Amino acid sequence: MKLRWFTSPGSQNVPAPQSSPISQRQARFFTISGISMILGSISLLLVAIFALIANTSGRNLTLAVLVAYLATGIFYILGLPGLYKKQAGKAGLIGLAGLIIVMIALLYSDFVTSLEIILLQEVHPVVAPWQSQVIAYYTFVYNFVLLFPGNLLFAVGIIRASLYPRWVGIVIIGVAFVGIVTVLVLTSTATTLMEIMSDIFLAFAYIRCASILLHR
Repeated sequence: MKLRWFTSPGSQNVPAPQSSPISQRQARFFTISGISMILGSISLLLVAIFALIANTSGRNLTLAVLVAYLATGIFYILGLPGLYKKQAGKAGLIGLAGLIIVMIALLYSDFVTSLEIILLQEVHPVVAPWQSQVIAYYTFVYNFVLLFPGNLLFAVGIIRASLYPRWVGIVIIGVAFVGIVTVLVLTSTATTLMEIMSDIFLAFAYIRCASILLHR
């Protein structure tokens, strides 16, 4: 027996329910987060390009690298909370803990980078004798103490939530281990190339996440 669909007399011309103000705010939040992640990823790609040019041509692009790196941190700080929230709590406390640690790492990095930009020309000759120790301390705190556990936890949350592609989480885990290598080997052409490649992979991974933020 076939089923028939019946329509009540007053059911036609009923206006569609409007989205609530909360969902509209969330949509704007995700849009801003997605755009921020894209801008941050473009800045990170510029960091990789400038670093590659500097290492292959010998040109001094320190200021350009620092400015692009500062922009990367600012945009990712604006975008990562939306990237986490889009997962609707499925990333759990592990993902939240990772987000918080990564945000602290980015704030720390932006603070240090800002000081480097401001003091690059005048103070550099004065601090030259301690420059290697300062770089070693910054690299250890940023990569080992903050970014390594933060990226691992954040990546586990991404893989667990299954909203973003699994390879995004794998890339973030790889970036975390590259950071550990830079702590163990501060000056090496191989580690520099590894950092450049990890920046490129991370940028495209976050661009993929941003596309999901903007289109879902």
